[in-house]
Amino acid sequence: MSTLYGGGNPMTVFGQDEQPAFVPGQLIIAFRPGVTSDQIADFYTEYGLTEKEDLDSDPDDNDEEQKLATVQIQINQDLIDQLESDPRVKYAEPNYMLYVSKTPTDPEFDKLWGMHNTGQTGGAAGADISAVEAWDVATGSKDVVVAVIDTGVDYTHEDLAANMWVNDKECPQGYGKCEADGKDDDGNGYIDDFYGVNTINDTGEIMDDYGHGTHVAG
Repeated sequence: MSTLYGGGNPMTVFGQDEQPAFVPGQLIIAFRPGVTSDQIADFYTEYGLTEKEDLDSDPDDNDEEQKLATVQIQINQDLIDQLESDPRVKYAEPNYMLYVSKTPTDPEFDKLWGMHNTGQTGGAAGADISAVEAWDVATGSKDVVVAVIDTGVDYTHEDLAANMWVNDKECPQGYGKCEADGKDDDGNGYIDDFYGVNTINDTGEIMDDYGHGTHVAG
């Protein structure tokens, strides 16, 4: 049995369509109750905004006025902070895009019933790890390191290579550029342990001879 480490979330190994987070040049602004239409017009003039749509479903409810506005400059946090510091504004935010799901572009994804089970292999639909639903919340981060204790890992696998954790004390060059020097550079008792350690043979070679560890890794 070997201990291996995979950098990033295993659920990020498949390519995913890059979709914009928000509509460029559009802001949703909620004005505080009591702010008049003239004050809103003055606000637009001061900040170079143009009203695109009135989002207030009930203008007579004395609640905040919510507007969709356009702006010619780039939308960033500094702009949001500036708008929200105005006493007329309750909140301001980009016009965020909402998507049904963030499904991988992997052409073989429909075969992975463990990720998304539609009954495609005769099993019970829904008996899966709810990967698609999880991707709607987050798609992982390379700042997260996942350790897998199994039969090793094929660290050259096309779905894993870009996500492998690399021991930068043994391989400062980065993935695919590691050169064995026969030394225990990080002093952990294992020589050239670039991607993890083999605790059975007490080596740094973790190539998977059985396939199970690779499957578990992603």
